[in-house]
Amino acid sequence: MKRVAIASLLISLACFAFSQAGGSNPSQTAPQGNSTQPQGSTQQQPASSAQSAPAKHPPQAKTQPEFDAFKAASANQDPAALEKAADDFATKFPDSELRVILYKTAMRGYQSANNADKMLEMGHKALAIDAEDPESLVDVAEVLTERTR
Repeated sequence: MKRVAIASLLISLACFAFSQAGGSNPSQTAPQGNSTQPQGSTQQQPASSAQSAPAKHPPQAKTQPEFDAFKAASANQDPAALEKAADDFATKFPDSELRVILYKTAMRGYQSANNADKMLEMGHKALAIDAEDPESLVDVAEVLTERTR
């Protein structure tokens, strides 16, 4: 019982010391010799550069015909029909932001149908449009890891 109490005391002291060391004022640790910039501006630059990346917005249709074609294509329940509709939509609207949604929907349909080849193909098409799409990245990686075992 004493060991548990001593161990928990040491852990709580270590956590307290760590939080105190990490919470020091960054303006006190900054070099004071730089008089050309205000003292706080050197500390704000890393945070502003991390936030300068443009925020991703949800995909949107640019025109009403594009939205109508998207609704018609996404109404398909069969993955093969949805794939064909997605390809036709991508041909008709090559700059549309909605193409990735159609390919991801087809990818999920092929996943439900247990068709890994077509799922991988749809995942690659979605990644060709949006290379940082987390859902497509995970699904493609999952199929690839299952096949390389």
